[in-house]
Amino acid sequence: MNHPTINPSAPHPIAPHAAPIALHAARIYTATGNPADGAPGYITIADGTITAIGPQPEPRAEVIECGDVDLIPGLVDLHSDCWDTKARPRPSTTFPLDDALMVLDTEAVAWGITTHFTCIVIQGNVTKARSLEQALASVDSFRRLRPHLRSDHRIHLRVDPSTKYGDTVRRLAADGDVALMSYLGDTAGQGSFADRDGADDGERLSVRYERQASAQAVRDELANLAKVHAITLVSHDDYDREAVESSRDLGVGIIEFPVTREAAQAARDHRIPAVMGAPNLLRGSSHNGNLSAREALEADLLRIIASDYYPPALLRSLYKAAEDGLACFGDVLALGTANPARAANLTDRGTLEPGKRADIVAVEHRNGQPVVAQTWIGGRQAFGARQ
Repeated sequence: MNHPTINPSAPHPIAPHAAPIALHAARIYTATGNPADGAPGYITIADGTITAIGPQPEPRAEVIECGDVDLIPGLVDLHSDCWDTKARPRPSTTFPLDDALMVLDTEAVAWGITTHFTCIVIQGNVTKARSLEQALASVDSFRRLRPHLRSDHRIHLRVDPSTKYGDTVRRLAADGDVALMSYLGDTAGQGSFADRDGADDGERLSVRYERQASAQAVRDELANLAKVHAITLVSHDDYDREAVESSRDLGVGIIEFPVTREAAQAARDHRIPAVMGAPNLLRGSSHNGNLSAREALEADLLRIIASDYYPPALLRSLYKAAEDGLACFGDVLALGTANPARAANLTDRGTLEPGKRADIVAVEHRNGQPVVAQTWIGGRQAFGARQ
């Protein structure tokens, strides 16, 4: 079945609101570095765009009282890798990909994620959940459902450098559906597999070892595809300075999940934003013994937080980092809003400013935890009840 090509750089379709509205809240955080952040005020919205922010609403705007909440920019999640697990929550249980994507979309808006880079993996028949057939079915599901989803979903294509499916990657890159493209760095005996080889399936490791010789050629081709098709290239699991510098030479724009502090330091030295996982930041450590996101943030080596495998962690980790004194909330907030938007070349979102797209999240606090009360995407309510 043929489907219309989606331009991943184009704005998500926005239907204009009937009349200007002004959201009033106890605190507004713009993620712009404004020293006035945290003060009460109004955000006026017209035709899906922020038109004003100030102590008073714009004339003729319908005031919506949000109450004792924080109004923050919608979260921009560059790496959400849990669609396949929602479709296969247990090894013996599967649900349709369409159903799983609708569930993931609902979870995204319920946790303030208004721009959601959904990972699809080209890894070969190493596992059933990550087969080529699963990847192609995921692309087809994404294309069909995207107009019906609330969050602005985009494809983050993750490619194992040991893959033998180069023709598929070339076709997907050329189709116009891919916004980010990353190459995996967890080859056998290296990166995040360094301490886990003994626990991995022997067949999986043997496949990886056999194909490592051609991995650099695959990375070179990915770099060329990214350049030709204007896709942001992302590295994954860079282990040390040499790996980061190799990524830089390929034209990588984002370093994902640096394994060591040395790699994160090299990314900062070369002015390439480093992404780490929100579960890591929230828990205080990596699940597999890699660099702690807290350590990276305290050392000013961390620029972006992504949900990774657990969407609720993105919002919660930002608040927790500020509560723990790792940085002020305004600076931490940018890790999930302004910085990822900038890294993905999305200049219309990520901050609350006049002229920006009205992706806004109202966050209340329950039992000491941040909880989303309402989410607006392009000025239209996507989650929560109007008060």
